[in-house]
Amino acid sequence: PVRLESVQNAQDQARIAAATLTGKGLPYDAVPWFWSDQYDAKLQMAGLCAAQDEEVVRGSQEEGKFSVYYLRAGRLVAVHSINRPADHMLARKLIAARVEPDVERLADPGFDLKTLLPA
Repeated sequence: PVRLESVQNAQDQARIAAATLTGKGLPYDAVPWFWSDQYDAKLQMAGLCAAQDEEVVRGSQEEGKFSVYYLRAGRLVAVHSINRPADHMLARKLIAARVEPDVERLADPGFDLKTLLPA
């Protein structure tokens, strides 16, 4: 059990509860995500990074525009982004697809991460 205090989680849980009450019984498999604007920084998080065993940084920490990709046993489980909203949106899809990216490609800013999504 994990306590997630976010509007997204409350809405997702309400949909699952309504489906259960109407006999549809859907599993809860949403990727949790969060965001916050702190002055000139947009912080966005997708997934949960507890118990990760590898981290990959993509982008420029010096410029304040980067994302940290967290993996557990080779599978992408979370992404924390600062001022990289496109990374956040794609991260939600990649985590839901349970991708196992090559770490070198993940770190390569020239590699198109969209190619990791299933067709």
